[in-house]
Amino acid sequence: MRDWHSLDWIFSHFVAVAVFAAVVAISSVAWSAVCDNQQVRKWLVAFWSVSPPVWFFFEFHWARATKDEAELKRVRESQELAAKVWAGVVAALSILYLKGSG
Repeated sequence: MRDWHSLDWIFSHFVAVAVFAAVVAISSVAWSAVCDNQQVRKWLVAFWSVSPPVWFFFEFHWARATKDEAELKRVRESQELAAKVWAGVVAALSILYLKGSG
């Protein structure tokens, strides 16, 4: 039987989510660059402005619930890096949105 609270099992799923999010982020920026529809661009900016903080919130509170200080430190460091990437994605999408509206 699989241990659903095993850090190895959960970490492997976090890696899968991170890879998926990276692919979706790159696709969103590329799509926004070639798309002429401002409504699509607006929704992409909105999605990327809200979704990552929600994910960070749940990930942090899951790590805190494990009561494992090493895991909590890893999550904090990971989130610091991810927040910078997220800010870059939102900035790129915002620039493309504003470029298309002018």
